[in-house]
Amino acid sequence: MGWLREAIEHWSAEVDESDLGVDWRDAHERCWRCGHKRRLQRCHIVPRSLGGSDEVTNLVGLCGYCHDEQPDVDDPRETWRWISETRATFYDEFHIQRGVEMAKQRGVDIERLDLGVATKMMSRISRHIGQAHGAGFIKPSSVAWALEQAFNSKEGT
Repeated sequence: MGWLREAIEHWSAEVDESDLGVDWRDAHERCWRCGHKRRLQRCHIVPRSLGGSDEVTNLVGLCGYCHDEQPDVDDPRETWRWISETRATFYDEFHIQRGVEMAKQRGVDIERLDLGVATKMMSRISRHIGQAHGAGFIKPSSVAWALEQAFNSKEGT
């Protein structure tokens, strides 16, 4: 994976790792956005269909899930903005974080959740073996459901 090594070398001098979901030392094996340890795809910052090149200055390392969500625009700043705005805060917690945000949008007051009830509801969901993304992960929609169920249960409020 010469492109990945070159991309890390180039971008680590240009982009502060606090704007990523990964530390530069782990960027060879973890997605630069979500921080999950997965096979990284060679992703174009500006798609080739919009004039982007195959040069290392136009490449980032993303997992398949994040690659599918990456913006396809001709403005190279947008990919970095998107990574920074939607990055994981902790390794391997990205999908759970997204589920918590989804639950909040549904009116769940996370501060009022009973941890025991929430844990019980979380035991009712499973990891999804991704159709296009490979490794198993917990879907944000499943986390949102479990938290909503816990919040709305008589035990949880």
